Amino acid sequence: MKKVKCKSCLGYFDQKRKDQIFCKISCRNSYNNLMYQLKIRPYKKIIEGIKRNDEIISDLKYKYYRCFKYIDLYKLGVDFKYAHGVTYNLVKRKVSTAKFGKYQIILEDCGYKIYKI
Repeated sequence: MKKVKCKSCLGYFDQKRKDQIFCKISCRNSYNNLMYQLKIRPYKKIIEGIKRNDEIISDLKYKYYRCFKYIDLYKLGVDFKYAHGVTYNLVKRKVSTAKFGKYQIILEDCGYKIYKI
């Protein structure tokens, strides 16, 4: 039998099969779980950011039913990185429209207004 280095715990073990790269089943499971987590982590951050934006905007919609004044959306925690369809008004120096999932924020004369898409 040949001594081989385990891919997970980096310890040496006797290789019983040619394709064996882990010393134990627990090493194989921990390695595969780690690889899955590394692959899925960026998507989890995006989903968390979208959910956080959705909660903030839905709270704003129910708190300020008609229109709310020029509140700094960044201070409230809205992350425009997860928005699509963002347009910027250069004259007023503010975001004029932004779409977040099921909500759209539009800059009007009275301030920002939230519409459900």
